[in-house]
Amino acid sequence: MILLDRQNSISVAENISNEIAHWAQIRPNSGAICDGGKALSFHELENALVRAQSELKELGCKSGDLVLAVGENSIGFAVFLLAAARMRLHVVLENARRVSPEIQQIIHHSEPVAQFYFHDSSLDCVGHSNFFKASIRHSSLFGDYGFIKGNGCDPYPMEANVFAIIYTTGTTGTPKGVMLTHSNLLFIARMMQQLREIKPDDQVLAILPISHVMGLASVFLGTLYSGATVYFLPKFSPEKCLELVTKNQITVLQGAPTMFAKLVEYIRSHQLTGFNSLRFLGSGGAPIDENLKKDVKSIFQCDLQNGYGLTEIPSISWTRFGDVVLDDSVGLPLPGVQIQFRNSDGALCDADEVGELWAKGPNLMSGYFKNPKLTNEVVDKDGWFNTQDLGYINTDGRIYIVGRTKDVIIRSGFKIYPLEVESALLSHPHVLHAAVLGHAISGNEEVWAFIERDKDCLLNADDISSHLSMLLSPYKRPSKIIFLESLPLAANGKVLKSKLIDQFPQ
Repeated sequence: MILLDRQNSISVAENISNEIAHWAQIRPNSGAICDGGKALSFHELENALVRAQSELKELGCKSGDLVLAVGENSIGFAVFLLAAARMRLHVVLENARRVSPEIQQIIHHSEPVAQFYFHDSSLDCVGHSNFFKASIRHSSLFGDYGFIKGNGCDPYPMEANVFAIIYTTGTTGTPKGVMLTHSNLLFIARMMQQLREIKPDDQVLAILPISHVMGLASVFLGTLYSGATVYFLPKFSPEKCLELVTKNQITVLQGAPTMFAKLVEYIRSHQLTGFNSLRFLGSGGAPIDENLKKDVKSIFQCDLQNGYGLTEIPSISWTRFGDVVLDDSVGLPLPGVQIQFRNSDGALCDADEVGELWAKGPNLMSGYFKNPKLTNEVVDKDGWFNTQDLGYINTDGRIYIVGRTKDVIIRSGFKIYPLEVESALLSHPHVLHAAVLGHAISGNEEVWAFIERDKDCLLNADDISSHLSMLLSPYKRPSKIIFLESLPLAANGKVLKSKLIDQFPQ
């Protein structure tokens, strides 16, 4: 392991798998990863990585190859990722919940030399293996998996330190491959140790998919970097989540606000108590309203922390322990991360002035895969990344996000930020999910709200209008309220607005 300083080194020699060897020497018998009835200590995990590299080499994989890995949270998927990292493979990471034609589009763009579909804990991956006519293999390390050997096309030039390529559609609907390096990911893992105080005796529940950046860097790698134990749960359900929290005395739980809202609803409807082992609850990917924070605190007896970042530059800011502010701030920038808010003229904004958020730091992506033109459009010559999110910073240094540049609704000349309306909707105790879109009409835009209610709730549009009348100016209130049985969600808990646009075209 070539690291001059474990805490602060940012080096091409870094590798996300190095920490396994480190803890295998220091705490060999301590639990590293668990799923269901299977568990590996750090010593066993290190041995598994050695054997997994041999298996991958037998399949023709070598350093510098680009491979596709599709799976859900499981030991087999985790062992593969760590072994691939140690071999210096570049891995296109995909969650199994994408439909096969979407994965086919990503395969066409990325041209992997090999494809892996991990069946453990994932019937979706079985379906993908069938769709792509993969050969089915069995491994004591990876479990059952589908495998396809590619045509060995010429590799696309990229940094040797790139590990993960994660495709994100953002607001454009067109997938973009975000290249994240070992150093990017390890920066976040270090921050989990330093700011979230993850320690070797922590028990961490991994519900967020490790094929997405928050699940991969904050949950999975943040746990292993600190020598703690991670328990995998492939799909979220309130019942299973709470069962594992109690059984394994989980101390750390992270997810989207929607997950915590469902946990609160389930606990109250079943009158459950006794989750005293939890000491850190973290949320990201969407705003948290004050009511949800209060509900979580009353049930779990610890604060629900918030954070903000994008796939391109994960973990820009986090709230901190001991911060008593209950509003929707996403906290302070992480150490080493710089932020600016710029107005439409490119000038720096004053405190409390809304502008476009730019950021730079050791967490910034290497670039977009096969798209340097787009990279140069969002990263300026000085290394500042345009998040295209709108927000402001107050005099205390806390960051607030109010919406996205492209999402702003112009109604009768007034600017409306959908995030503000969504936050107001989510403050209603019976609203589980909400999404707000602009709907074009002749020379103007209307505000449409899509709502998922509590199960068996009789909430109606008049109830919503009455609730919003106390929170929003008249021009910000939705002109149309649409209730859906469920809103389309990504694996990380974000509402997929592109699918709502397709379902309700203008």
